[in-house]
Amino acid sequence: MFKKQLILLIALFCSAGLCFGSATAAFAKVGISTADASAVSSMPSDYILELGNGMADIPSQLPDGGEAVSSEQSSSMETLALSSAAASGDLSSQETSSENTSAISSAGSSEAASSDASVSSAAPASSAPAASSSAPSQAVSSSQPADSGSNGGNSNTGNSGETLTVSVNGRVQTLSVVDAVSRVVMNEMGSSFETEALKAQAVAAHTYIKYYNNLGKAPSVGARTPDAKVINAVTAVQDKMVYYNGSPINAVYCASVADRTNSAADVWGGNIPYLVSVESPYDRNTTGWQGRVTYSVSQFQSLVKQKTGISLTGDPAGWLSVTSRTSGGYVGNLTLGGYASYGSTRLTGRVMRETITNFALRSAKFDYSVSGDTITFTTYGYGHGVGMSQHGANEYAKRGWTYDQILTHYYTGTVVK
Repeated sequence: MFKKQLILLIALFCSAGLCFGSATAAFAKVGISTADASAVSSMPSDYILELGNGMADIPSQLPDGGEAVSSEQSSSMETLALSSAAASGDLSSQETSSENTSAISSAGSSEAASSDASVSSAAPASSAPAASSSAPSQAVSSSQPADSGSNGGNSNTGNSGETLTVSVNGRVQTLSVVDAVSRVVMNEMGSSFETEALKAQAVAAHTYIKYYNNLGKAPSVGARTPDAKVINAVTAVQDKMVYYNGSPINAVYCASVADRTNSAADVWGGNIPYLVSVESPYDRNTTGWQGRVTYSVSQFQSLVKQKTGISLTGDPAGWLSVTSRTSGGYVGNLTLGGYASYGSTRLTGRVMRETITNFALRSAKFDYSVSGDTITFTTYGYGHGVGMSQHGANEYAKRGWTYDQILTHYYTGTVVK
């Protein structure tokens, strides 16, 4: 009954010109393939509307696209779990890439302020994260495939003959695994990252591309010419992917998270069992983890009025109130000037980040403060916060974690093979 109602809603919105293609495309856009559909038990009432308004973390040039690709809009992309676009994270030391194309808009107005993060630089005595008594065990799923027959045609003994189809700068290309994935990893991380983190990114990118290739899509990815370190890391794991219930997962990722990842349900409204909130305590050690964006009172009033129609009056300190948080601690629901919604759109941390500020905020985990005529948003982490944290993966690698331990930590209940 739920599926029938959802399909009917999609059809109605399509007829009104508010969705990006067929019902099948809409499901794929939110990461719900035939393999995942049974896992989706609930969606917020404004879910379809959010698709119609363009999920900002989804690039528009894709078959199911949402908004323009940027490097958090321009040079790369942060992986979004719910789209056929690659969501790339802003990971390199130059911070040139965007979110796994998670954001799709330039974060040019945000200012890195990592020096403000009060975090100890001392590594823990063990290789496990401080919040865990031990490093993650090798993930074992009772439902993992017994052989390679259900893994999309890939052999466990090597993928030397496998090709992947991707879209780079609007051009669809079919490349070998090493060629395609090396370009993506170089764009997403660069060679300054730890080798095990590069391997984790390689496997995640391979799996992400394969997931959408299996749906008949060529995901949009950022690409740069790789160096020897990246090529060697990718080559070492070219035959590996991440599986849940025998199928490659929608392996979304983001640049960094605020102590815990978000679940897919928190951000995109579909319960996907391998995309749930997990700890990632070391991201705050990294450059750019904390950022600030400032507006004058009049600028913010004008921005909110333009994007929502809400007129803010009275004391600016009371304009924004957070009423709920996600499982990852990000801003969930909020009010602006006492309003919890505008039209039929619920006000959330995502709406503030993606719609109202047009991705000026690096994440939806933020604090709001007013001083004189200035409003300041202080953000934590970078990106949508779902799936693997790229900086978190690098920090775990520094502490002795292997690529498969990193992957099975961030993608719950999965197996790497």
